[in-house]
Amino acid sequence: MNGARIATKKFLFLCRYSVAPLSRKANTRSLSWFLPNPSYRSSRASFMATASLAIGLAGVGFIWHTNTVHADSIRYPSKSPAAGADASKFEYLRQAAASHFVCDDPGIQRFDSIVVPSNFPAEDFISSAFVHLDTHTWSLFSIFDGHNGPLTSSWLSDNLIPAIVGGLADLFSKQPPLFDGVEHTSLDSETTLRLEPPPHKDIDRALKDAFLRVDNDIVNWAVERAFVSPSKADAVNLLLPAQSGSCALVSFFDSASRKLRVAVTGDSRAILGRRVEGHVYEVHVLSLDQNAYNLAEGERMSKEHPGETIMANGRVLGWGMSRAFGDATYKWSLEIQKRLHEEYLGDRIPSKVKTPPYFTAEPEITTTDIRPGDFLIMGSDGLWDCLTNEEVVGLVGLWKDTHDMTPKETTSSPSEGTGSHHHMITSDFTADIPYDKDKLVDRESLPVVLKEDKTAMYPWWRATKKFVNVDANVAAHLARNALGGADHDLTLGLLTMTPPRSRQYRDDLSAVVVFFRDDLDHSRPEE
Repeated sequence: MNGARIATKKFLFLCRYSVAPLSRKANTRSLSWFLPNPSYRSSRASFMATASLAIGLAGVGFIWHTNTVHADSIRYPSKSPAAGADASKFEYLRQAAASHFVCDDPGIQRFDSIVVPSNFPAEDFISSAFVHLDTHTWSLFSIFDGHNGPLTSSWLSDNLIPAIVGGLADLFSKQPPLFDGVEHTSLDSETTLRLEPPPHKDIDRALKDAFLRVDNDIVNWAVERAFVSPSKADAVNLLLPAQSGSCALVSFFDSASRKLRVAVTGDSRAILGRRVEGHVYEVHVLSLDQNAYNLAEGERMSKEHPGETIMANGRVLGWGMSRAFGDATYKWSLEIQKRLHEEYLGDRIPSKVKTPPYFTAEPEITTTDIRPGDFLIMGSDGLWDCLTNEEVVGLVGLWKDTHDMTPKETTSSPSEGTGSHHHMITSDFTADIPYDKDKLVDRESLPVVLKEDKTAMYPWWRATKKFVNVDANVAAHLARNALGGADHDLTLGLLTMTPPRSRQYRDDLSAVVVFFRDDLDHSRPEE
């Protein structure tokens, strides 16, 4: 038996297999979507990701969930005056917010998410996954912030997390097993083993390799297929995800080591909130925005393209970020782009594209030791354009101190056959919730040490920040306060706008908030 098969057999033995799709709603996708249906999606990457899971995770309880807003599920308020009178109900935002309650999981207590679209179709996607091993759980959360269309971000929401999990499974399956000090001459079905964790640098390398492999499939493998296609229509279809672009923010939590890894490509951001003294929370920044204001990014790109003007007026070659998936115009060689233009209805080569590639999908990764009661906040740039890091941590800390963390009702039953039960509650996010005076919050009263506010959107709206605490979903709580807060009329005005005009006043906004268990100290397996 070769090494790969031995490693596979060993990994299969360590785990148990079960799959429990979560409820199928207009804005959710479950495990059955691993092989994407739309024809523009590269079948190779889907096959690779699924094959890795089948080989490395055939013994794993795997829960896969994607929370998105699809083009066909968004109903913008009618532009007619009669229909506009009812615009405050915001039917197009219903089920955009979801709360997930995780029972019997040794790390995560609850996570909330929301997508508030401005573009049509929406370009932001959120996905998450839980991999239940015999002794612990891997939890993954991701935000994909698309640009120039939703095709890259949508594709990533189906393929990147499976590729990451497959790569991690391959890596961990090569590790020697730990027998708790007892020697075994055979592996029988009653033996419980744990794998010795790989070196930290190898885990980081596996994450980076998954990012780069998936982007290579989007950009390079697709164009190889297009060049051998006899049909222009098929070629154009294959290239669609490559010609859009997307940032990616992925968080990976291992409950055994209690380490949280955050990988970022682009300008989405992750921060951590941690209670320090009394009811005060401190801010830990887990990622740095990769954009024109990142000096290290400017230096890197200037060295790679000497003599060229890469960053100007706060933009990178006209874009907001310096790293991304897709965006093949800034990655394909000039020869490839010339052929695409001449033979496959491709665009002309932009004058500023002289020495591609410019963008990369390689992520920067940070690692943080999680303490009991910590919470993680992930957001697309639409959130951070409105709120500071300190305001976001303070708002979540305020919400946590005033809300029950357990579900009062459920809209889906526990998932059967897995090592963890998940309850999901969907929420309506509307502007017409009445605000009692005791729900209003001054910025200065947030339980955090504030810093200077350099965000752009409230000055653009000519408004003063004043917050409110009325939402049962903490991600919706952040979105509401990002889009007007206690200024009910401002929130109503911003959400009544329809694209393309809405993009002048707000971006697509996505947020994920993850609460780690207060009793996290008891989750580590006994040595």
